[in-house]
Amino acid sequence: MNCLECSLEGRQEPAIGICQSCGAGICRRHAIVVEQRIETTVPVCKTVVLPRSARSLLCATCRAAIKQPRLARTA
Repeated sequence: MNCLECSLEGRQEPAIGICQSCGAGICRRHAIVVEQRIETTVPVCKTVVLPRSARSLLCATCRAAIKQPRLARTA
């Protein structure tokens, strides 16, 4: 599998992983490693963030989409 971003630039570069969000193949140059919080629910519906985080690979498009500011909901 080749990197989608490189192929859009007219180059062929082998992918080192797959974007966790969109599934596109991404090379070392285009891969963004992000920390993923791990949460669990304890009795009485309380969400707790566990001390150890996981890692995820994202492409630049998905990383930008995830990081965009959230709009306040209007009633």
